[in-house]
Parts: sequence; C-alpha cells; structure tokens
Amino acid sequence: MNKPSFKKLAVVSAAALMMIMTGCGSEAGSAKQTKTFDGKQVQELVIQTEGQHIEVRPSGNQEIKISMDANQEIPAALSGDVLSIKLGSSSSVINFKTAKLQVDLPSKTYRKLSLMTASGQITGEGLQAQELQLSSDSGNIEINGYEGNQIKGEIVAGNLDLKSVNGGLILNNDTGHIQISHKGKMGMESRIKTGSGSVDLVFENRPAALQLDVSTESGSIQSSLTSPGDMTSKGAGSQLTAVWGAKEGGAPLLSIRSSSGSIHLK
Repeated sequence: MNKPSFKKLAVVSAAALMMIMTGCGSEAGSAKQTKTFDGKQVQELVIQTEGQHIEVRPSGNQEIKISMDANQEIPAALSGDVLSIKLGSSSSVINFKTAKLQVDLPSKTYRKLSLMTASGQITGEGLQAQELQLSSDSGNIEINGYEGNQIKGEIVAGNLDLKSVNGGLILNNDTGHIQISHKGKMGMESRIKTGSGSVDLVFENRPAALQLDVSTESGSIQSSLTSPGDMTSKGAGSQLTAVWGAKEGGAPLLSIRSSSGSIHLK
C-alpha cells in the first residue's frame, strides 16, 4: 500500500487552509443588502453592533438608506418614530474582515441619534440631533460635524475625536484619548473625564461666557485661554479655575478631570 507523500499532504493542507480563510474573510452568499425608510417618519435613530463598523453620513434625498455586505436581511425596524438597527456577531467563526454598516441620513434635526458598538469603529459626518449618544468598548469614534444640544459619550478603551461640534459635552473615557474641536456654543454644563488618556480641546470660536474647572491627579495642564494666575498645584497634579463673560453662576460650567493624562486647552 502506497503511503501519501509529504508533498501531497502539504498541498492538501494548504488548500484546506485557504478554503477556511476564504470562508472566514467573506461569508458564503454575502451580498450588498439595503433597506430604505421615509426620513420624514423618523425622529430617533438607534444603532447597536458587536464588531461591525458604523458609518453615518448625509443623504442627498429624504430617504434613510441602510446598506451592508451581509448574507441575510439587515435587522432594521421602525416603531413609531424610532428606527432601530441591531446587529449581532457577524460570524460564529473567526472573521478576518469586519463588516461596515452604512446609514445615509436626510438633513434635519433629529430628537436623538444613538450609535453604539462593542468593538467596531464609529464614524459620523454632518450629524444634527438634539442629543447624540456615542458608546464603544474598544473601538475608536470619529465625528466630523455636529449641531445640537448635547453629546454624550462612553468609551472604555478607544479614542474619541470630535471635529467642528456644538453643544454641551458629557464624555467619559477610561484609557483612550479625547480630542475636540468645538465651535464655541456650549449652552449647558459639560463634563469630560478620562483615566489615563489625554484631553485636547480647541475652541474654533472662544465661548462668550464660560466657567472652567479643570484638574488632574498627576498629569499636566496647559491653557492659552486663561492667565498663569488661574493655575495652581494640586498634590502631584494641577488645578485650573477661571470664569469669563459673566459672573459666576451665569455662564455654563465646563469641568474636565483626568487621573494621569494631560489636558490641553486653547
């Protein structure tokens, strides 16, 4: 009886491995799936994913278009004026490619936009809502343009990058960095907190009135918005307090805390 050669075994093994990798990287039968909804009927959008990326961008018409490469229908449903999209795990085996959920939104001010993921990335462009809620366990979040009352963000390990935004800020980040470019209209109390990550806040337009309460436990504070006399030592860290544009109590409060990260304001 002939024994199989090592060369044949190697070829068979390589072919089997290639089939496994191909199946993992692109799910069998996957195709571009799309769903559309009348944007006039939607006042609130809720998106929740496991590892899939989320991309929300402006639409050129009045339809909300949802699209993704998948092997089944996108689980999107409208209940009243709330549109919900909730995606589970993309595959029961290793997946070398991460799917991206794309949502095109008509231009209007929504009541609330909620973008949440476990390990995917979140990107948003030109968002308008009374409230924007962002949540991620380990993925990065990048928002380019927001108009509304308030942004709420909860991040465990990813970085948060907010570009050209308005409104109040309630942000918590355990280990990642927070970078903000703000247009200057805060309008309400804001709180930013990090563990070991840094905070970089740049005002495109200096707020007309603001109370600053900034401190670190061991990190440094740098500010071009205030005078050197507003800074004091606080144990191994620093404390910065300042008010401008209105008497105390008449300007929105901006509180920033960091355990070991640095804080930069300008």
